[in-house]
Amino acid sequence: MSSAASVGGLISGIDTNSILDQLYQLARAPIQRLEAEKETLNTQSVAWSHLEARLINFRTNACQLASPAGFLVYAAATSHPDLVTATASSSAVAGTYTLNVQALAQTHQLGSQGYADTDQTEVGSGTVSITVGDGDPTVIDVDDFTLAELRDAINDADAGVSAAIINDGSDTDPYRLLLTSKTGGLDGEMSLGISLSGGTAPTFSDVQPAQDAEIKLGSGAGAITISSGSNTFDDVIQGVTFTALDADPTTTVTLTVTRDNQAIQSRITDLVETYNSLASATPSSASPGSMPLSPTSESVSTPPAGSPPIPQSSPAPLPITSTTSLMPSPPSAAPLTPTSPSWSPPPIPAPPALRAGRWTSPKPPARPASPQASPRPRLSPPTKPSPSTEPTSTSPPA
Repeated sequence: MSSAASVGGLISGIDTNSILDQLYQLARAPIQRLEAEKETLNTQSVAWSHLEARLINFRTNACQLASPAGFLVYAAATSHPDLVTATASSSAVAGTYTLNVQALAQTHQLGSQGYADTDQTEVGSGTVSITVGDGDPTVIDVDDFTLAELRDAINDADAGVSAAIINDGSDTDPYRLLLTSKTGGLDGEMSLGISLSGGTAPTFSDVQPAQDAEIKLGSGAGAITISSGSNTFDDVIQGVTFTALDADPTTTVTLTVTRDNQAIQSRITDLVETYNSLASATPSSASPGSMPLSPTSESVSTPPAGSPPIPQSSPAPLPITSTTSLMPSPPSAAPLTPTSPSWSPPPIPAPPALRAGRWTSPKPPARPASPQASPRPRLSPPTKPSPSTEPTSTSPPA
């Protein structure tokens, strides 16, 4: 088996291992720089998240006081919170009221006789009709259903009631089908029409009768009696909602609505605290070296401690900012401008002149004259000598 051996500098005397380690560290310098920048960006991200949370808190508290309604805070209290509880909105009016709870609202419930099981005994075949209040009847077709199948058919029919099987704990026939109206008070009273044969058809009786809630407002001869299908009354007193918890006609409950100055003071205090918290996180109060809020600031300018120096022949990478150009021009290349000595605009031809209402183009250059033949000599007739002129003697030809 062969094993790796180190021979660095054994022959040459040069510590090659040290050189390789330094080159490795030099190659890792950009990675270390990016890791440091990543850590800085993560820190900035957390700081921005904290700032965003403070802004949200400040905005929430400021919106509460952004309108006059934010200062209209009322509180409602009752003399017998075990009988009646109350709340008030900004539209309430301060005042005192007395009332008596005569009755509580009840939801109508019907229960069947007991069955020995839920999935063996059949209730027969036919129809079951269910009517809630003054609504239209819902007819359910039954085909040799068991008690559980009849329950599921009623729930799937969307008849305005819910069906459930309860166990009363008896030794024989403990399972009963319980129908509960989904509408409270007298408006939710149910009526059934059962037409089944061939099995043990259910027969229903009242488990809880339908009943409206009833209160008496005032105690004099002109006291007002108010009924509701719910135990919560939200339209009796302006801006006040109260709920009847128990009925006691002999006990008079006093309901008081007052201006809630403590709540208004709390809102103002919360606004001041969230504003101060936000102001403490702004760049003006940040200590040196904390998160830079300028998008063009350099997040990392020096390599981490322990990294080797960068040679002059290898410039350090530029920090990436929103204004960093991905293709910078060479430093020695100055952009040409119309005022640079090395640049001159091309000649622009003069536009045609306008004369006497017509455009006249400049005259074209004269064409060179073509070579012509020299003219022939012209002969003129001889002239007569004048009288005073002596004839010239000529010698005969030789």
